[in-house]
Amino acid sequence: MIIEGATMTVNQVKFSIVKVKPSVLKSPDIELTRQSFQMVFGKVPIILSALDTRGNIQYHGRSDIVNFLASYPPAKIPWARYSVV
Repeated sequence: MIIEGATMTVNQVKFSIVKVKPSVLKSPDIELTRQSFQMVFGKVPIILSALDTRGNIQYHGRSDIVNFLASYPPAKIPWARYSVV
């Protein structure tokens, strides 16, 4: 499986962002999904992102990071593809 994600460090806080389907952000298993990505990105805060029906990025995770990303240009996020077994 291939996932798209990014790792960033802002104000000495390292975190990772993972693109998911919009339905994941509404799933009751969202915390399990977030934890599963720590196998790829390590023990850093994981932020899940998805496009809403209008094409806007929605984020879910630690509120200080989500608030930062809400005003951060998505084009500047260093997205990469990761192969997950």
